[in-house]
Amino acid sequence: MFDEKEMNVLDKDLTQLKTIKGDIQPYEKVMKFEDDIEIEISHRLFCDIEPLITDEGYLLIEGSLYKIMDIKKWSDYFEILLYKSSG
Repeated sequence: MFDEKEMNVLDKDLTQLKTIKGDIQPYEKVMKFEDDIEIEISHRLFCDIEPLITDEGYLLIEGSLYKIMDIKKWSDYFEILLYKSSG
């Protein structure tokens, strides 16, 4: 696709499901939720459509853990908004 990196797809229990390749890019956006909760989106990922990737899961990219916050499905790829976890 673009500048592809290997990453691990994890489920909500942080169990590794699959290794994929994708293009991760810096990205700035704030997602707002109920009770004035705000989450800063730090990256977005472009990758092939993969059914194992869900908004309940995580990605492990170069030793950093990212929570999947939103998935946009386009005709032949996903655009995924990521929150970089501190733990």
